[in-house]
Amino acid sequence: MFLFWCLPSFAFALGFFVSPGLKTVLWTLSLGFMGTVCLLNASRCGRIHCYFAGKWYWAATVWAVRVEMDW
Repeated sequence: MFLFWCLPSFAFALGFFVSPGLKTVLWTLSLGFMGTVCLLNASRCGRIHCYFAGKWYWAATVWAVRVEMDW
């Protein structure tokens, strides 16, 4: 659990306190990783929540790249 959820969440939160370029990298990697893990979990266990949350994480990843690259 620590590797798949806590570490990426910590990296995301760390993005609030670093330079804009590093923030983009941290947010993109953490959201993309959590989205992938969530969708893999959805295919394994079939939870409806994971299908929606995984897609939301990927949408947030696209947002992080698109919006945050405007620095």
